[in-house]
Amino acid sequence: MSGFPGVCRVHRAEIIALRGGLARAEQEARLACDELVRWQIQPVVAEGFYEIGSIRLRMGDLPAAAEAFRQAHETGHSGEPGLSLIRLAEGKAEAANAALKQEYERDQSRPGRARLLPSLVEAAIAAGDVETARSAAAELAEIAASFDTVAMHAASDHARGSLLLASGDAAGARRELQRALMRWQELDAPYEAARTRILLGRACRLAGDEDGARLEFGAAKATLERIGARRDARIAADELRGAEAPAPEEPRVTRTFLFTDIVNSTRLVGVIGDDAWKDLMRWHDDALRSVVAEHRGEEIRHQGDGLVVSFDEPRRALECAIAIQRRLADHRRAHGFAPAVRIGLHQTEATQRGLDYAGVGVHLAARVGALAGESEILLTRSTFDAANAPGAPLGSRTVELKGIAEPVEVVSVEWR
Repeated sequence: MSGFPGVCRVHRAEIIALRGGLARAEQEARLACDELVRWQIQPVVAEGFYEIGSIRLRMGDLPAAAEAFRQAHETGHSGEPGLSLIRLAEGKAEAANAALKQEYERDQSRPGRARLLPSLVEAAIAAGDVETARSAAAELAEIAASFDTVAMHAASDHARGSLLLASGDAAGARRELQRALMRWQELDAPYEAARTRILLGRACRLAGDEDGARLEFGAAKATLERIGARRDARIAADELRGAEAPAPEEPRVTRTFLFTDIVNSTRLVGVIGDDAWKDLMRWHDDALRSVVAEHRGEEIRHQGDGLVVSFDEPRRALECAIAIQRRLADHRRAHGFAPAVRIGLHQTEATQRGLDYAGVGVHLAARVGALAGESEILLTRSTFDAANAPGAPLGSRTVELKGIAEPVEVVSVEWR
């Protein structure tokens, strides 16, 4: 039974992601893959990589999603419908539709088709292939009636609603999408509910109900921002743009920001070449994201050769920074090489703008990160004190930072 916990973790990750806990779900999925790779349980490893891809796709990180789906394909999973959903997000609707139709013909199992059909409906509508969309929606309805689960009925209602919306039937679309929304809410599936709300808002707008459209788009945007589904949140925000309703006041929050960066990356690319650099960056991003997920950090964006992450507490941010450096050091000892990463941290009050943050304190955190040396963790004295970290820092100094009016005291932390 030694490999069994990894098998369970994959399905646990799927449920957590369904409930909107994307960062935590990714942590579970990555732990599952680590366990399953050690025990060489290939079919479930493939499912684990696919789940990571699905989570990253929901987060709006298309490159990381594509890499995870590629790993899933290498270990035995078709990578569909995830790979085609990436094509669809990139505006390649015809390619996505063709690939999904091919996978549909290959997979004759009802569970396999049930998993594929919602994406096929979406891609076919985007590609203008109404016949395929209508056929796929009809088959999905038959499977939903056979399995008779809330999730299957919700997926079927969503598909029918999107098809009616595409055909210009606003009333019919609203009816089906409202039913789908109620079922997703019954399941506590916020991502699916929010995506249904976006379509419902479009149906309201088509019917001339602009107030109703604003309500649906606003609710979708708030939910998607809360769970960290960045790309879909931007879609909802775009739908709201230009609305007459006043924008809500942007909240001020206190967060600890962590910036990472690979030292001497330009020289390293010149030494190892572009292809090896791409492989190294994939490993680097996966390794750092695993640690960030373990410490419940919120990845804001991928910037340059590193990550920008925020934390509720400075202590957790510092523990994450130490864990990152130790993970890289362990890899050097075991495999001979890992890139040298510098890390900067600063706790500050910032303005929350959707899924991002703004303010002079965020810029200060970035400047501290740029000031750090090779494999160094550098943070402001105020952040070190707030973290209540055990032990004394390696050293402190007062520095002038570009764009920051007053000198700042920074300290270096021992992590070895």
